[in-house]
Amino acid sequence: MSPSVPAASAVLVGTPKAGSVDEINAVATFVDDIVDDCYQYNVSVSGAARYLSGAKSVGVTRIQNKLLERLLPGSDVLSESAGQAKKTFNSYASEVELIHKRADQIKQDVRDDLQSISSAMSEIERIAREIRVSASYSWQAVPPGQLPDPVLSRAADDLSSAEQSAAKQNLRMLYENQWLGAAVRWKTALEHIDSLKAEWARLIDERRIAEKALVDALDDTAIGHMISLGSGAGTSAKRTIALVISGELWGESNEGTPYSTSHPLLKKLIGTEDGSHFQNLSITPEEIASNWDTLEPEEQAILIAAVPGVIGNLPGLSGEVRNLVNRAQMTFFREHPQLLTPEQLRLAAGLQNILNREDLQLRSGQGADPPIQVLGLDLAVSPPRAAVSYGNVDTAGNVTWLVPGMLNDASEGIKGMDEAGVNLFRTQGRVSGGNQNAVIAWLGYDTPGDPLKWDFGVLASESAITGASRLVAEINGLDASRLHGGGELPTRNVAAHSYGTTVASIALKDVQYPVDTFVMIGSAGLDTAEIKSLGDLKVKEVSPGQSAIYTTHADGDHLAPAGAGASGRGQPNPNANGYGLQNFSPVYGGAISFSAEGDTSLQLKGTNGHSLIGSGLEPGGAGISASVGQGYLDSATESINSISKITTGNIDLKLQHSFQITEAERVNYIIDPATGNLYPYRVKETT
Repeated sequence: MSPSVPAASAVLVGTPKAGSVDEINAVATFVDDIVDDCYQYNVSVSGAARYLSGAKSVGVTRIQNKLLERLLPGSDVLSESAGQAKKTFNSYASEVELIHKRADQIKQDVRDDLQSISSAMSEIERIAREIRVSASYSWQAVPPGQLPDPVLSRAADDLSSAEQSAAKQNLRMLYENQWLGAAVRWKTALEHIDSLKAEWARLIDERRIAEKALVDALDDTAIGHMISLGSGAGTSAKRTIALVISGELWGESNEGTPYSTSHPLLKKLIGTEDGSHFQNLSITPEEIASNWDTLEPEEQAILIAAVPGVIGNLPGLSGEVRNLVNRAQMTFFREHPQLLTPEQLRLAAGLQNILNREDLQLRSGQGADPPIQVLGLDLAVSPPRAAVSYGNVDTAGNVTWLVPGMLNDASEGIKGMDEAGVNLFRTQGRVSGGNQNAVIAWLGYDTPGDPLKWDFGVLASESAITGASRLVAEINGLDASRLHGGGELPTRNVAAHSYGTTVASIALKDVQYPVDTFVMIGSAGLDTAEIKSLGDLKVKEVSPGQSAIYTTHADGDHLAPAGAGASGRGQPNPNANGYGLQNFSPVYGGAISFSAEGDTSLQLKGTNGHSLIGSGLEPGGAGISASVGQGYLDSATESINSISKITTGNIDLKLQHSFQITEAERVNYIIDPATGNLYPYRVKETT
């Protein structure tokens, strides 16, 4: 190969190859051995319990209880985690093996192409010498397809012009096809190398995504949750794992009593000693805010210590108080992790990861970015609930409630909502020049499950109606805490995704004070029985006669309109395509529609699926999920940029000119005379 042609390793930047598949398989074998060990351990423990069953004493009973109620379940948790880890490592090994094979093939193909270029380069150099011209080309610079004009030797000086022309023509006839063939081979090889370089970069992305999926899957095992929770201040992963699995560490049982929800002092605060139904109190958030101030500091401290699960979730109290109490709850459950169910442990672990990130930022001296307030942590219900604020809700001039859709119960949705909340907070700060903003990731209701697993709650409104009542209480509660003592309301926004728009729209009928903006993101439809028109919602006007109700929908998101159509809910996005099911949805008129398709002039990506945060190199089938970086609230998308401008009041002329007002449409049906089937179609409503 010519010295001027580089090696393949110099052409291919970075590498998708690290470690070996054998190393990954070795780890998978190790965790598989743990599963076997757990089985043998369970056999031994069960045998010991049976052996002791013939003896009767207090001590023997305690030992039996320890064996059957703590050690066996603990071993099952370890076995389940190891089994999940084995599947994860096996899947990762398969992906890595394919990546390595393709990487080796790409490297060999690049070598072959470089050899082809080197050969063509040598051919061009040889021909150039034969026709006495200078031909010096970089390996990346393809020579022209036309043969340069040959130069004759001095011996041709005595030839006539006609003879010289004939001699040059002979040289052209002899070499022009050879020159063209070499140039074509060179160009073809170089173009192939460019495509291989792009595929190489894609493989690097695939490896990065595969590694992240591996880490996320391991983090999402029970052992992973224990490690995360045990990473908080004053605890250790070893201690947390030991307490959850066996109930003790080196003889320390650390028995804890779950928090109570009842205390006599609660009567002075909420009118009843029983706070277990704090979400359905007859007392208003304004009264709660006022009653809290009438309590002596000692009484407040007693309630915080005795019933934190109530105080930390009570609408009407300040963000400062709720954050203090809910962080105290986290401290308690870090110390007593054995009191948590697997679902509660998963939520606590996710929340601990958020607090750890903030703590790391504070210890580095850079300040929290963003500062965190834990506004809700209810572990007494199933599914558990939480709310996290990015920014200070007590002082922010602008507050945005972020409401999730299906498959976002707090325990399963906290990671994605955390990323979405951080992205929205930071983008709002950028477009508003760093103004005081707060974004509340509200995971406060039982979201619908997966229809693919025969959970069709997303097609009904029960979860939305229940969730809406809680959202109303929280919005009114924040308003009460800000107005208490003569304060003022901040600018208040609600941004809801998917089924969350169903929840939020119902809530916005009943809030005490109209919100400043309502943004629907990939709406799964509004309940037409609850919402007759968008005028039912308490949302301020952006101009006379026009409510500040905004909506966006990505062309690649087919899940949202299909869900709205299948449920018969109304659609705020008239052009949303749900494979024909959208025709079963009437269209609400009067929303301000904006694009989520991307803006190349601003280097903003389009959204190509239904999810808030994208995952994987390609969008999911039928637009179920977006690809990496292309979810509605990924940090570099047009949708989050526009949503941030809308919710901070920084709408520029370009965005404003892109707005379109939706027109109301009703659903009519035609009858197929051959089959008698009804087929829906939409028609514009006229006033």
